[in-house]
Amino acid sequence: MGTGTADTARIKIRGGLLARNTMWNIVGRAIPLLIAAVTMPYVIRHLGMEGFGILSLAWVIIGYFSVFDLGIGPATTKFVAEFLGKGRTEEIPVLLWTATGTQFLFGLAGGVLALALTPVLVRHFLKIPTNLIGETETVFYILAFSLPFVFAAGSARGALSAAQRFDLVNAVGIPASSLSFLIPAVALAFRCGLAQIVFYLVISRLIALAALLILCDREFPGLFHRVTYHRAFLRPLLGYGGWVTVSAVASPLFSYAERFFIAGLLSAALLGFYSAPYEAVSRVLVIPTCLTTVIFPEFSFQSSYNLRAVLELFSRSVKWMFLIVTPAVVLLTVSAPEILLLWLGKDFVQNSTAVFQILAIAYGLSAFSPLATAMFYGLGRPDVRAKTDLLLVPIYCGLSYVLILRMGIVGAALAALLLRLGNDVLLFWLSTKILRISMRVLITKVFGRASLVSGIYVLVAYGLYLVSHSFITSLVLSTLCAGAYLIVFWTYLLEGDERLAIMRVLNRTFKWRPAIQGGIE
Repeated sequence: MGTGTADTARIKIRGGLLARNTMWNIVGRAIPLLIAAVTMPYVIRHLGMEGFGILSLAWVIIGYFSVFDLGIGPATTKFVAEFLGKGRTEEIPVLLWTATGTQFLFGLAGGVLALALTPVLVRHFLKIPTNLIGETETVFYILAFSLPFVFAAGSARGALSAAQRFDLVNAVGIPASSLSFLIPAVALAFRCGLAQIVFYLVISRLIALAALLILCDREFPGLFHRVTYHRAFLRPLLGYGGWVTVSAVASPLFSYAERFFIAGLLSAALLGFYSAPYEAVSRVLVIPTCLTTVIFPEFSFQSSYNLRAVLELFSRSVKWMFLIVTPAVVLLTVSAPEILLLWLGKDFVQNSTAVFQILAIAYGLSAFSPLATAMFYGLGRPDVRAKTDLLLVPIYCGLSYVLILRMGIVGAALAALLLRLGNDVLLFWLSTKILRISMRVLITKVFGRASLVSGIYVLVAYGLYLVSHSFITSLVLSTLCAGAYLIVFWTYLLEGDERLAIMRVLNRTFKWRPAIQGGIE
């Protein structure tokens, strides 16, 4: 193990890499969303609402059957990154093939189950128009065939992520995700049916899997020369992945439980007034996820050295999250009425403004708990997050039920806010136990000046918002306040290597070349 100084130096060396990979992830999410925004109206118009509903439902079912993955993808990322940190690179091909083979078998089991359930689902459970029953069954059979290959791709992506090759992950992911929206549009232009569209989508998934494996062979030489299934790796993969699966099953309840309560206790119309701002806020604040995805394998890599290196990375990650999230949350909350008016109309301004603002704050808070989760996963303790989820699910469901009965959809938003606040507090408290530090060290080292500066910025920004008499005045003052916040953060809170890393990302992204002394890899 290296010393604390050596570990810190290693983190600084990889700082630019983390910044670049975060940018890759942002681009990887943005491009398919833009393509979806352009193509979806055409697809819906030509496929029809019923056909489009069947296509959407098919992918929802695919998502449900992904539970059979049992967390092998994240487990692959964890162990490959750990092996890289320890220099055990010769074992990576065997680990990767073991993980890929296991995922393929689980996908095969899911596919067989899907084949068996398809007639029952289509003919008795789902309300499918009579003229579409045959084609819908064909669609589900095709998707069932694809499950083993879809699952197997998770291990290849996990291995490349562990090596911090998010450029390669996105080089495959961007075209694959984009084709999910382009293929239906192009196929409909040639008068293809729904089953043909899904068939072409499956072919694109197979091509993506082949591309990922080829890139893995380039990154881990000898991969195709050592196609081996080693049972010694199976137990740690399943043990780790099992706890990840618990969280994967519980997490949707945190996102959708209150919607079922709203629909059951209030009305479908009020559910619409809640769901629209929820979807908007969750999409806008997706950028923190791009950072967390990069940080997870880095925690696994740094865990090969010592906890001081992990603590240093953890504190930096929290600081970066303050920088990313705080201005976004302030902008969303102060501009909520205008955003809703331009986007959805006056009815949503009257019914959803408070919900929009509360959810913006809730999602701002929820950006921090994934950092603790990534650290737990990187240190090989996914059980910590899983047990936390199991504790919070019944509490959240009860809280949502009570607050929705008393306060309607605003109560649902408050329940989401309280959940995320409680989740943050609990996970960060548990992080002191895992890192073996005191609460005082957590507050001073991890949160430190970033939380103080961000808190002052939030108070000033909201104070200016309350005294503003027009949206233009509020927007101007908020922009000036955000600019001052970013200047202070850049000057006093970011370290020299972090500023250089950001400038290099800007240089490579926008071909902007400021005068930079030194460099960072």
